[in-house]
Amino acid sequence: MKNLACSLYMLLFCFVFSAGPLYAGELPEPLFDTSEPVKKGITREYVYYFDVMEYTPPVKVELVSNRSDARQDNPENALISSISAMYAKDYEWWLNTWDTDSREMMRERNKVKGWSPDFWRKGWEGFLKDREAILTHRVDTGDYVIIGYSLVSEEKDRKTYESSFVFKKQGEEWFSTQDLIEDPVSQGWRTPEKEIPRQRGKRNPRDLKRLKEILLK
Repeated sequence: MKNLACSLYMLLFCFVFSAGPLYAGELPEPLFDTSEPVKKGITREYVYYFDVMEYTPPVKVELVSNRSDARQDNPENALISSISAMYAKDYEWWLNTWDTDSREMMRERNKVKGWSPDFWRKGWEGFLKDREAILTHRVDTGDYVIIGYSLVSEEKDRKTYESSFVFKKQGEEWFSTQDLIEDPVSQGWRTPEKEIPRQRGKRNPRDLKRLKEILLK
């Protein structure tokens, strides 16, 4: 088998919808007399389905030297492009491996934090030095693909760092995205048996996306 697929069909967690309406502005008073309001709420539970696959064997990332040679035709190549950009300390290349909404979000965050491109370059240089990237897992969940990777070093005193990127398709290419930054699967796919704190009063980005699709039809 090309991949070792382990289908994990698990109820991760619930998260609770706030009792507030979709309209967040100031509502007018009722036109007619009403009784005193009674606060009520709806709790909705979600089942998150995801397939976890291990790369067999784990894949050493062959870095792309030039941005013009990078491809984003599938999630794996998109991750290789992003990692290559970090090793090359090419901030603009790296930023453009993210989807449109995530790029705008990061630009705004950089302004608030005062982070310049040099801030990112220095971070990458220190963190990636003498480490190589290894792809270890792929997680398919809905419209998204999560790629798990490790940064390993031959130096015994340096820890192996494990992380993951989330990807979605935009047009004909795949891009890193922050859509699932609070998603239970992106947070807990490595240890689904471990409880993740509920995000009270917040709606899952997947559901907001679906809601927009419904409302805009």
